[in-house]
Amino acid sequence: MNKYLILLVISFIGLTSSAQWRNITPLPTELYDLTFTDKYTGYATGQSGAIGNCSGYELSLFRTIDAGENWIRMKTGTTGQIRSIHFATQLIGWTAGASSEILKTTDDGATWTQVSSGVGSGYNDIWFRDVNNGFVLGYNGMLRNSTNGGITWQTIASGVSTTLKRIYFYDNNLGFIVCSDGKLLKTTNGGTNCSIVNS
Repeated sequence: MNKYLILLVISFIGLTSSAQWRNITPLPTELYDLTFTDKYTGYATGQSGAIGNCSGYELSLFRTIDAGENWIRMKTGTTGQIRSIHFATQLIGWTAGASSEILKTTDDGATWTQVSSGVGSGYNDIWFRDVNNGFVLGYNGMLRNSTNGGITWQTIASGVSTTLKRIYFYDNNLGFIVCSDGKLLKTTNGGTNCSIVNS
């Protein structure tokens, strides 16, 4: 009986020790967003500061192809702060940032093209339900949607005037938006309209 108990304890210790978090790559940056398109390929957006965080910020998009063990800086062609990144498929993704610039890739991040810019006062998040239908959000309740892969955008009434921080869709109809004042917005019709979730 003791042998079985010892074997059970050793097995339990082995399982729990392999399920720990660890710092695998110290990126020299403040990270804003992270996404993975499969178990190996991931992207992180961030900003590196100069000495004392006074000047000389370098805006960055990083990519890993080995499950986060190593990261490389990607060339995006932008000097704007990238706050958010989202992929609708393994190959097609978008970034959004502080300068209201939206970049798109169709080749798994190898190249990035500007598809929109200068609309709104800066974007905090971007989400595409599929390769055509997406949303960006930002300050003063700004919520916009695209039905053509991000080429053009239309304003949607969010119903609030606070900063919209993050957006997430569970499926094509059910989605949520997190606001800076603690409010949570919900849509059940694919973003056509939103309502405040009451607690």
